[in-house]
Amino acid sequence: MLFEMVGVKEGRKKAHSILQSGRAERKLREIIEAQGGNPLVKPDDISIGDNKAEVIASQAGKVLWISNEDLVHIAKAAGAPRAKGAGVMLKAKLGEAVKKDGTLLEIYAERSSKLQSALKLANRLHPIMLSKKNEEKMVLDRVPKKIANKKPFMLER
Repeated sequence: MLFEMVGVKEGRKKAHSILQSGRAERKLREIIEAQGGNPLVKPDDISIGDNKAEVIASQAGKVLWISNEDLVHIAKAAGAPRAKGAGVMLKAKLGEAVKKDGTLLEIYAERSSKLQSALKLANRLHPIMLSKKNEEKMVLDRVPKKIANKKPFMLER
């Protein structure tokens, strides 16, 4: 949708092509190197914390939205980014059906006290919103190509 919003025809195909070609991974590795990391790192090279907890769905439904801001707070409570083994792993995607008692996300931490804090925060924030039982459709709106403004926006200094 983002590609199409900026005028690229068949945006889904374009995104798929970029992923399949390896171009997206090369860009990711450039970013890792620019931030001082090892651009040759492999997923298996990254160790995760020994302490793990799951956030479970209290009801069945489809994932309507995920709050990135809440996930960042939860990961920080777990010790990320300082503790390299701390973080959050999503187990449910947007639009995906989740069963009652299904895992929504996993929290990893290097210290059990950090894990407990992060889990308590996750249970308070509810970073993943599920539809109610009777709600079947997930609606995504597209931003119109051009938004008409009667007055031009001017920034004065």
